[in-house]
Amino acid sequence: MNNHPPEDISLRLLDELTKESVITQRALADRLGIALGLVNAYVKRLYNKGHIKVKNLPKNRVKYIITPKGFAEKAKLTYSYMNRSIDYFRDVRQKIEQTYAVMMASDVKNILLWGDGEVAELCYISTRGLPLKIVGVVATRNDKYGIN
Repeated sequence: MNNHPPEDISLRLLDELTKESVITQRALADRLGIALGLVNAYVKRLYNKGHIKVKNLPKNRVKYIITPKGFAEKAKLTYSYMNRSIDYFRDVRQKIEQTYAVMMASDVKNILLWGDGEVAELCYISTRGLPLKIVGVVATRNDKYGIN
């Protein structure tokens, strides 16, 4: 199931076409983790909006050329993506700080983190300056922080 907002798919597609202009839609689908038909629909949409040009090459190959309008759209989508990401991390950090406040009010001193992704990293960073100690991380990848 695809849970990416349409603007994120457009941005990722433009990113891939910037990296490699001669590429099959099947390869794009694999890289983006979406259905081939969805890639086709997004390519058509980008083409119809003037964000890309399509040049036919020998041996049934196609070259995708991002237009100046396409680069402007990519910049706009990147800016929007960055703002949404920053807002998301601010919200997560605020929830972490609220949780830590409840923990400190309950006289909790030690914390065990379950997970090792970006949220765990925010949890770790958010303990700085607080009377809380992360005593361990239940992780699936290499220990990043030297905390076991």
